[in-house]
Amino acid sequence: MVNLWPISPIYKALTSRLIMNILLYIPKLDQSHGGVRQYSIALMRILAQDKHNTYFVYHNGSDQEVLSSLAVAPHLHRVMDSDVAKTTVQAKIIRGKQIINFLSRRFSTGWQFKIDSLIDRLIHKYKIDIIHCPYQFIPLTNNAKLIVTLHDVQEIHFPDFFTAEDRAYRAVNFLDFLRRADEVVVSYRHIKNDLVKYFAIPPDKIQVVLLDMGKLWFERFTEADVLSLSELNLPSPFIFYPANTWKHKNHSRLLRALALLRDEYGCRVNLICSGHLNEHYEESLSMEMDELNLHDQVRFLGIVDEQSLFSLYRHCLGVVVPTVYEAGSFPLMESILLKVPVICSSVTSLPETVDNPDFLFDPFDAESMAAKIKLLWTSEEFRQLSVANSNTVGWKLKHTRALEKLLSLYSGL
Repeated sequence: MVNLWPISPIYKALTSRLIMNILLYIPKLDQSHGGVRQYSIALMRILAQDKHNTYFVYHNGSDQEVLSSLAVAPHLHRVMDSDVAKTTVQAKIIRGKQIINFLSRRFSTGWQFKIDSLIDRLIHKYKIDIIHCPYQFIPLTNNAKLIVTLHDVQEIHFPDFFTAEDRAYRAVNFLDFLRRADEVVVSYRHIKNDLVKYFAIPPDKIQVVLLDMGKLWFERFTEADVLSLSELNLPSPFIFYPANTWKHKNHSRLLRALALLRDEYGCRVNLICSGHLNEHYEESLSMEMDELNLHDQVRFLGIVDEQSLFSLYRHCLGVVVPTVYEAGSFPLMESILLKVPVICSSVTSLPETVDNPDFLFDPFDAESMAAKIKLLWTSEEFRQLSVANSNTVGWKLKHTRALEKLLSLYSGL
């Protein structure tokens, strides 16, 4: 078979260098983490294509996507806390050192025992060269190079979406992570610009790497796996919005747009939402549903399993993504790759992703949103145009040269 996509000379040069031991740091990960989880799993699958370096995945949880990805990539090695658990004797020695250190500080002797942390024990045991944390955290250690993926600084643009404590945590800790990291990875240039502007991080320390959106979770499903609407207990037709109910996901204006369509235009649209139901749902969205009398049109399912999620994509008339802030929208990218008609808001990375103003709306304007929803709901021609657009932009999502860029980043440390 002819290789239509030859490996670039840059890639060959990178993989001819010394073998590195790289730790992907995802100790706790589950579906409640939303897009961060999807990003982490996508990163793991991209790195699995590199057979030159040695990769370790630090994961103490039981996330099925993580475990299934590890199962098909045996050269990715899972590590857990239990792999470096202390023996009883070691625990007693460490406890003794801690007591001596406490007394030393108490009496200002200036003398301290060095006590290795769990992460340092992992680094020592597996000879880790680089730790890449694909979410907004990096561990405390000086024994390996550190890379952090920072997904957003949403609190700067929408401070009212966060508690005072959350804003304080982000301000202090994000600055700490950015300063301690040897390199910072972001998915889009607007995030890099924010980090340079608000945190005074040197631009050359921040690398823009959009992950390839191939080999995503839904590729293991086929049409034979699609559950029926009766099995899902759902109406037909419906539009779909998969997102945790964080404030920036903008469910509230979406509900108002649906009420506007019904009351002003006589257009009754059914909406199904999936995703983690957090306190914003309990404290606000459920009451808005009552006030707008939308319970017969809108259903929030909470977190669903992936077969059900795939089935929802397959049954829906189209997907709406009304978020007011997004580092990168997985529901938008999934819709494009699944060839599901999709409309989205005109903010941050979304216009770049969909690359066609015909499918954008103002997420702060319920009228603008309602107009596009009405087209999605009533016009087969509009839906077909959306799918045709996806055929064009989907190729770009699958060919971002992410692995080549990541290997260049790793080898440069």
